[in-house]
Amino acid sequence: MTRRLAAAEAQAGPTEDRRARRRAPVQVPGRLCLGDLILPGTIENVGAGGVFFRTCVLVEPGERGRLCVGADTMDVSICVIWCRTAVHPRGPGLGLAWATEGDPGRERAALEAILALLADPH
Repeated sequence: MTRRLAAAEAQAGPTEDRRARRRAPVQVPGRLCLGDLILPGTIENVGAGGVFFRTCVLVEPGERGRLCVGADTMDVSICVIWCRTAVHPRGPGLGLAWATEGDPGRERAALEAILALLADPH
């Protein structure tokens, strides 16, 4: 997985990101489910720590929910880490972290989500 992320990062070119972990660009439609609230959006990058989810509806950091793609073929626990508003030069969205809490089943779901997003032809 690290090699695939590194290859995708090299294709994307230099960025100003100061992340601790690499991210690979993707363009995958998805839904963020936070209780009864369902937010449509697009997953724009993915990495070992989580994803960036472009959406116009922003929620508070700390909110927990599920990230779903397709006909719920991918359904993984997440936590909102940060929000980017519409005034940001790159537009609005949410930084989502995989919420694995050391649970092997959740860790596997997050890893499967990363691989699925990297393999998506979008």
